[in-house]
Amino acid sequence: MRFIYSIKNCFRSRLFRITIYSIFVLIPFLLFFMGCDVIMPADVSQKEDIEEITSIESELDEESGIEDTEVSESVETQEEEKDEASPPEDEEPEPQEKIINVYYIDEQAQYLIGEERKITGIYVEDLIQEAFNELLKEPSKENVFNLIPVGTEIINAEFVDGYAYINLTSEFVENKWNDGIVDRLVINCIAATLTEIPGINGVLFLIEGEKLDKYGSLDISNPAERNDDLIKE
Repeated sequence: MRFIYSIKNCFRSRLFRITIYSIFVLIPFLLFFMGCDVIMPADVSQKEDIEEITSIESELDEESGIEDTEVSESVETQEEEKDEASPPEDEEPEPQEKIINVYYIDEQAQYLIGEERKITGIYVEDLIQEAFNELLKEPSKENVFNLIPVGTEIINAEFVDGYAYINLTSEFVENKWNDGIVDRLVINCIAATLTEIPGINGVLFLIEGEKLDKYGSLDISNPAERNDDLIKE
């Protein structure tokens, strides 16, 4: 009984109550500070992780920026080189000037005699037409003759796979000489003249757009090539 009474008196004492009150007040503070100690290292660690991630992203952005700059500079350089190598699309090519011989027939109708002429053109087809038109002119030398049939004109010309295709008016056939030797020399003087142009290996004939396979009795279905044996210096 005395023990129980002592305990009751103890509960009633002011010191005891203060002690109990202090314990209840201090416990939350202790728990709060313990929680901060536990949480703060995690916050610090998380902050460090975020800073590290940010740093990595920054480095990647810088590297990407450098690579993009290098790629951009490379593309610009290639475009500049392409522009320098390719002429502007609207720029007309420069005309070519060639010195060639046009060939006429000698007075014995045995050989071809050359005369020097200058021709000009942008394309090979232009040079072909220029050369043929020079051949239609009268020779300046004596005792040589132009035996291209009277009235013959060149309509157009093409250059394909090393051969000149010349499209002539019908006078080339209608007004031809009735002589097989002359026919042979006429075809050869045209072939010799046009093969003076670099790259041309032979000549094919068309009349008003139709392929000409025979000239008199002469077979010209295949390209007429240069015959140096007929050319007299």
